[in-house]
Amino acid sequence: MRMEKPTLRKTPDQRTVVSLRPSFWQSRAAFLLTIVLLVAAVIALYARERWLAVVMLMLSDGLCVAGWVLSAWLLGKFILRPLRVDISGALAFTTAAGLGLGAMSLGALGLGLAGLLNAWTSAALLAIGPLAAFPRLLAWAKTKPDIPIERWLREPLRGEWLLALTAPLLGVMVIGASIVPGLLWKPADPHPYDALEYHLQIPREWYEAHRIVPLHHNVFSYFPNGVEMHYLMAMHLRGGPWAAMYQCQFFSIAWVLLTAATVYGVVREMSASRATASAAAAIVIATPWMTMLGSVAYTESALALYTALAVAWVLRALRDDVAERLKPMLLAGAMAGFACGVKYTAVPMVLLALAASTIGVAIVTRNLRDWIKPLLIFTAVAIALFSPWLIRNVVWVRNPVFPLAMSTLGRGHFDEGQVERFHIAHSPPAKDRPLPARLRSAVNAIFTDWQYGYLFWPLCAVALALAWRRREAWLIGGYLLAVLIVWIGFTHLLGRFYALTIPVAAMALGLVHWRLWPVVSAFATALIAIISLALIHAPLEHFAQLARHGFFGIDDLIWMTAPGIAGVEKTDTPVWLIGSAEAFLYPIPSARLHYRTVFDLPGHPPDMYQAWLGQDADQTRGLIVINPMEVDRLSRTYFGVPGLPDSYTWPRDEVRIVPK
Repeated sequence: MRMEKPTLRKTPDQRTVVSLRPSFWQSRAAFLLTIVLLVAAVIALYARERWLAVVMLMLSDGLCVAGWVLSAWLLGKFILRPLRVDISGALAFTTAAGLGLGAMSLGALGLGLAGLLNAWTSAALLAIGPLAAFPRLLAWAKTKPDIPIERWLREPLRGEWLLALTAPLLGVMVIGASIVPGLLWKPADPHPYDALEYHLQIPREWYEAHRIVPLHHNVFSYFPNGVEMHYLMAMHLRGGPWAAMYQCQFFSIAWVLLTAATVYGVVREMSASRATASAAAAIVIATPWMTMLGSVAYTESALALYTALAVAWVLRALRDDVAERLKPMLLAGAMAGFACGVKYTAVPMVLLALAASTIGVAIVTRNLRDWIKPLLIFTAVAIALFSPWLIRNVVWVRNPVFPLAMSTLGRGHFDEGQVERFHIAHSPPAKDRPLPARLRSAVNAIFTDWQYGYLFWPLCAVALALAWRRREAWLIGGYLLAVLIVWIGFTHLLGRFYALTIPVAAMALGLVHWRLWPVVSAFATALIAIISLALIHAPLEHFAQLARHGFFGIDDLIWMTAPGIAGVEKTDTPVWLIGSAEAFLYPIPSARLHYRTVFDLPGHPPDMYQAWLGQDADQTRGLIVINPMEVDRLSRTYFGVPGLPDSYTWPRDEVRIVPK
C-alpha cells in the first residue's frame, strides 16, 4: 500500500516542484472511519438484534453529553481568559472543560440549595459559555467564512493511530452505558448498588423535592456531590430521573475520554513523540478499571480527570521559572478543589498527597523557599472551591465533613451505634489491619489485580526507572507513593480507591527519551488493550445477554423490582423497603417511597422492622417489600444490624411483599 503520492505543482516563480500528498489511509478521515467501524463492530457483537437501541442512545444521550462538554469548554475558556495562560493542544481543551464542568457543578449547588434549580436555570448554566464565546465566534466567522474541514480531514496522522486500539474499549463503554442501571458489573466492583442507592437516587430525590435538602434516610446526601450536580441538571433538562439515567452513564464515558486527552496533552508537553503520547492516553482507556468505571454512573472517572489535571499543572509549574509558577499552581489548586468536591477521599489523595510530593521535590532540589508562595496559592484555591460543600454541611449538621470525623467534629443526628457502624464499615476487616496484611492487600488489590490490566504497573514502573534523574519522575513517583500510603493506612482497602492514579502513572511514559521507547510503549499498549478486552469480554457478554431481552435503553425499571409491585406507581399506596436501599429502581414518588441505607438504621434497634421502618410492622400502612437475602447479608456484614426475626416464616430466598 502506498503511503504517499508524489504530485507536481508550480511555485509563484513558475518553478516545478515535487510535493508528497498523504494517502487516504494516513489521514484523519481514515482514522475516524476506523474508530467508527470498530465501535460499530463491538455494538453489533454485544447488542446484536438490539443494536439500534444502543445507536439511538449514543445519538441522543451521547450527543447531549458531547454538547454539555463543549458548553463547559467554552465556559472554561471564558474563565481562563483573564489569566492569560500559555496553553494549547489537548491540555488546553481538557483544562477549560474541567474548569467549566466544575464551575457548573458549583453553580448548580448554589441554585439547588436556594430552591432555584430547574430546567430553565440549568439551561442558563449551560448557555453561559456559548453566550460568552458568541462575539468571538462571530468575529471569527467574518474573517474566516470558509471552514477548512476537508483539508483538516486530509491531514496525516502518524503516532496517533495507536489511539485506534482503544476503539473496541470505547465500544464496550458505550454498550455498558446503554444497559439499564442495576446490572453492571454485579457482583464485581463497581457494583450497581451504589449507583441505585445514592449516585442516581440522591439527585432523583432532590429533583422531586425541587431543592437540595439533607436526607436523613440517606447519609450519602452529606457527601460532596460534584458529579451528581450534573446528574441533577440533566434530570431537570430531560424531564425526570429515568429520562436522564442513560445520559448520566454517558457522562462517565466523557470523564474517561477527557482524562485520556489530558494524559496525551501532558506527554506531548514533555516533548515526547506523538506515538508515546498516544500510547499513554490509550493505556488509560484500556485499563479495565477505567473501562468499567466509564460505563456506570459512578464518580471515580471524574475524580481521575481532576487528579490528572491537578498533576498536569504541577508538572507545568515544575518546568517553569520561579516567576511563572503562580498561574500553573493556581490552576492545579482549582482542579484539586474540584476533585475534593467529587469525593472526600480526594482530600488526602489529591490535595495533601500532591502538596506533599511537590514539597518533597522542592526539598530534594533545595529550592523549597521558591515553592512556598505557589503551594500556598495551590492550597488556598483548592480549599476555596471545596468550601461550598463544607459550608453546606456546617449549616445542615454542624460537621463540615459529616459523616467523617464524627468523634471530633460532631455526629449530627447519628447515635453512638451508627457512628460505630460507619467507622467499622470504613475500616479494614480485623484480619487485614496488621501492616503486613495491609501490604498484601495492596499487592493483591492493586499491583496484581486483573482490573489494572496486569501489564499497566510494570510498564509505568519501567518508565519511571528509565527517567529517574528527572524532577517530573520524582513528582509522579512521590505522588504515587503518597497515595499508596494513604490507601494502605487510611482506607478500607478497596482497589477502586487507587484508580485515580492511573492517568498519573501513565504520564510517566512521556519522561523516557530512549530512541526505541515509542516502539516499546506502542507494543505494550497493544498488549494491554488485547488483555483488557479478553478480561472484560466474559462479564460483559453475560450482562449483554441479559440486556438483549429488553434491558438496552429500557426506561421502566419497575420490572426489575419485586414481582407483584408493578402498577403500584399508579396508586397512592406507600411502599416501604426492608433490606434494600436500591430506591432508584422504584418509579414511585419519594413522598410514598420509604427506605434507609444501612448506615441510617438506628444503632441498636430491637428488631428488623424497627430498624428499617422506624416502627412496628402493624403500624405501617402500605406495601412492605422485604428482601430476606439482603437482610441476612447486611446483618452479618454490618455492626448492629438485626437479622430476620424468628417469626419470619416465609421463604428466605425470595423477595416478599407484605400488604399492610
